Amino acid sequence: MKKILPYLKDMLTNQKEEKPVTIKDNKPKKVKKKITPEQEIHTLEQLKLDIISNGYYSMKISSLFGLFNYQKRSSVNIDKVLNRLEDAGLFAAKRVVVDRAWGERIKIYNFPVDQLGHLFKSENEMEKAFAENQWYRQLDLMIKTKPEKPGERSDQQFSPNGTRDRLDFRALDKNGHNVVLELKNKGGDKRLIEQALRYRTDLMHHFKTDQVSCIIITGERCLHTAKAFKALPAHEKKVITWYLYKWDKNNSKQISFEEVTLDFINRYLAPNSVAPLEKENDQ
Repeated sequence: MKKILPYLKDMLTNQKEEKPVTIKDNKPKKVKKKITPEQEIHTLEQLKLDIISNGYYSMKISSLFGLFNYQKRSSVNIDKVLNRLEDAGLFAAKRVVVDRAWGERIKIYNFPVDQLGHLFKSENEMEKAFAENQWYRQLDLMIKTKPEKPGERSDQQFSPNGTRDRLDFRALDKNGHNVVLELKNKGGDKRLIEQALRYRTDLMHHFKTDQVSCIIITGERCLHTAKAFKALPAHEKKVITWYLYKWDKNNSKQISFEEVTLDFINRYLAPNSVAPLEKENDQ
């Protein structure tokens, strides 16, 4: 990844001096050189090589826009930059590009990472809102968030007998079958998939049935969860459904969900891209 840094730095900061003009400090005005189409293509190809080698490439938002000769982050320019990236088979989460400071770094991938809305401050806040607003009903699930009788357990933070595991929620689908429901405020990784499947086994033993499925909900469509999902055996892929949530903190009682299908994952991940990555830092 480091081999592209000197080239980017030289390309984006190379400046030429003009003749001094009459201004208060009498310093020469500096003008940045425009990136040529040939330089843009070369840089994008180098980015691809680094992403294939390392999984992603990190760069400042200002440098990303400068690569395409944009000096301002208007809504029009944001769409143009992301479209130019996508044309090259590269992706950055739009919400991250919008929310981060101009000088902050973001990560570029060759998989369509995304974040549909705002994120919660924590997973505890997300879980609380999920229960209080009964958002699980949008997924045709029923959850008992409070005990209905003395000595009865709720389905929130459900702990199957004989284990120390605690599910975010144990739910019932429209057919009355058990569902493991796990929430992830940001992105997930291999461990999220493994955890959901382990909880599924716990519920199968607890209720003595194999009619148990899993639903995972994340705030980010990330490469790590996609690779872990793709790497699963066929029979395990059938029992897990993955959703992204879209939440607006200014309209906090409302939420929507978008499924990340296996067909979508297969469209962007090459056949040999099945080895899950280790968990990385947040976007």
